[in-house]
Amino acid sequence: MGSKHSGDETDARYLAHLLRLGILPTGTILPAKHREVRDLARKRMQLVRSRTSHILAVENTTARQVRLLPL
Repeated sequence: MGSKHSGDETDARYLAHLLRLGILPTGTILPAKHREVRDLARKRMQLVRSRTSHILAVENTTARQVRLLPL
C-alpha cells in the first residue's frame, strides 16, 4: 500500500508480506446453489439502485420545472 510502483513483482512481495504476517484474507468458492442466490441478490440490488436513480431523476426534473413556472 502506498507504493509508487505497481507490477507483478511488487504485488507478489506485498502478498508474501501479508502471508508471512498471517493477515492475508482467504477466499472461498461457494457451492452452485449458494451462487444462484448470491447472483439473484446482486441483480436485485442493481435493479433497486437503477429504480432509485430513475425516481430521483424524475423528481429533480419535476422540481426544476415547478421552479420555472410563473406564480
